[in-house]
Amino acid sequence: MQKSINGYRFGDYVAGMVKRPRFLGQITKRGFTLVELLVVISIIAMLLAILMPSLQRARSNALSVVCKSNIAQLAMAAASYSRDNREYYTPVWMDKPNNAPPGGYWFQTYWYWQQIMGKYLGDQYKLALCPAGIKGGSPVKGNYGLNLNVVGNTSVEYPAVKQINIRQPSRVILACDSGTFYAAKVLAVSPTYIGSEYLPGSDTGKKKIPWPDVFTSNDAKKGRHPDKRIFIGFVDCHSSWLKVSVLTTDDYWLPGPRR
Repeated sequence: MQKSINGYRFGDYVAGMVKRPRFLGQITKRGFTLVELLVVISIIAMLLAILMPSLQRARSNALSVVCKSNIAQLAMAAASYSRDNREYYTPVWMDKPNNAPPGGYWFQTYWYWQQIMGKYLGDQYKLALCPAGIKGGSPVKGNYGLNLNVVGNTSVEYPAVKQINIRQPSRVILACDSGTFYAAKVLAVSPTYIGSEYLPGSDTGKKKIPWPDVFTSNDAKKGRHPDKRIFIGFVDCHSSWLKVSVLTTDDYWLPGPRR
């Protein structure tokens, strides 16, 4: 007997196969059971738990690449500033009470190095901001610091040093990751001040320091880059990374006479 399906004529057996193929068996409509749903959720949660550390590390490594690039460009910007200013670097801060910097004073009547050499750093001081550093506010805290022993602070205690007089430019630090706007050997040996004066990863926990917030506490104790790395821009403008624990000798910090 012939049957018509969508205008075509088939035998009974073929028509049955077209309507419902035998190999599919009986088709029923039903949703997931609660047990099946819980199993799927558990599998997804387990996969996330396995993948999250890898994703976090990948993100940290990506931020480290940007930081290393920033540090290299920051060292070059500071070198450019020195060439335009009789071989002297910008001091870490300068008191200019009658001449406010663009954007206003960040603290009292000081200009900080980020403001002094603003035109060398790009829009909104972007080179002075570490991608893994503190977010929001001015770049003074939780980003990068200049070596106080090299650039000075317009005081007798920390005089400015000419670029040409720095010994071993490939070894002496010019800029690096820092919790505040300057860097110095004392901050590498141990964070000894209350507030943001530290190098990331330098807090060994031997001293009870009342860190002001969660970011500075984690930054000082755990560091901001994998393996407690600290990124450094040297006087010769190359960048590299070292663990803060090795930055405890004068060779990295003091300019000294050129050899």
